Amino acid sequence: MLAVQIISKETIKPSSPTPQNLHSLPLSLLDQIAPQIYSHILLFYSKNPPQTLIQLKSSLSKTLTHFYPLGGRIKASKDDNTLYVECNDDGVEFIHAQTNAELDSVLLQPPIDQFNELLPIKASNFRYGDPLLAVQLTWFKPHGFVLGFSISHLIADGASMAMFLNRWADVARGLELHPAPRFDSMAAFPPRPQFTTNQAPKQESGQPAAIIKRFVMSPRAIARLRGGGGYDNGRVHAPTRIEALSALVLRCLVRARGEAARGKRAVAAHSVNLRRRLSPPLSDESFGNLWISVAAVGKLVGDGCDDGSGQGVLEEALRNGVREVDEEYVRRKAEERWLGRDGMDGVVEGDSEVWIFSSWCRMPWYKTDFGWGEPEWVGCGISDMKDVCILIDTKDGDGMEVWLWLRAEEMERVERDPEFLDFISS
Repeated sequence: MLAVQIISKETIKPSSPTPQNLHSLPLSLLDQIAPQIYSHILLFYSKNPPQTLIQLKSSLSKTLTHFYPLGGRIKASKDDNTLYVECNDDGVEFIHAQTNAELDSVLLQPPIDQFNELLPIKASNFRYGDPLLAVQLTWFKPHGFVLGFSISHLIADGASMAMFLNRWADVARGLELHPAPRFDSMAAFPPRPQFTTNQAPKQESGQPAAIIKRFVMSPRAIARLRGGGGYDNGRVHAPTRIEALSALVLRCLVRARGEAARGKRAVAAHSVNLRRRLSPPLSDESFGNLWISVAAVGKLVGDGCDDGSGQGVLEEALRNGVREVDEEYVRRKAEERWLGRDGMDGVVEGDSEVWIFSSWCRMPWYKTDFGWGEPEWVGCGISDMKDVCILIDTKDGDGMEVWLWLRAEEMERVERDPEFLDFISS
């Protein structure tokens, strides 16, 4: 059991007050339709340098001066009910804790189902007025520690979260914060009036809770998957790592669902970073939610293919879907989401089995060096999800971790799937 003892709690505020002209930051349309949840991530470090606590809190305060919305609170406008951040410097909660667990044991067999203990915010759902960011530093025995981060998805996507962590680490090492974040997404996607709260999905009554497991694919297995003999159907290019692994996972998920999926289309809803896909493109430093879901739709399950995909089908569907993403596409899909539709082409409610995919790959999590080296491991702390797959790079950048949130019986079937076992090691 991962027993954690809280040593202290403190509110960290920006080192300089936020100027009056920056006290109100409207959320963009894409922020408004983002899931109303917290995103959680854990960074594990192996050293115990002196002055760690002081260094982290001091540098966080300096960093918040540039990322000032994170020290504020989200509110709804009384005029039209649109959302905005009141940048009032209420601050970020910082928790100092310790555990008797050993870092080496945690890294060898990560207790994923207990990661909630290492997070500053235990809840998944986010409510207006809640802190937008919180941090927890937990010491291991006899060495090492983990930094747990909880950030509201209404204000930041994965790329924004990684940017904040990297800039904070730069400041901790005594570097200038450069380049600075840009809060410009609302200019590209203005907020809509009469906004209706996009509540986080609740667990279906009577449905068993999902369990979480992590699997690892080696660089050699990825190369074998990408170069498989099934990709000779007249296609010019082999699939990318994300395309190939997403298709593999989806085939296994469909088979695990069994008869419930028969006669339906298998769908992988994949998130796509929009920053470089707009005209003109936004900066990589643009902070906020700048992503959209793209649906890779397979064949009917049972229509000549037990898993509704077949090697090469879903990879091509995902690639074509991503290629379609431009400014017109994004605005159309955002409008559909705003109006309460799913916003995914080819997906008909009741006729499709949909799994959510998100890639955290190529994000610089392992570059988060506060002065005592890069993280030994990066873990996902999100718990209350179902039918979700998140892909994360291994530390060397060549392998990949597959994180799954599934019903217990479906997870068991995936773990016994011959194709899955051929490529994945747990």
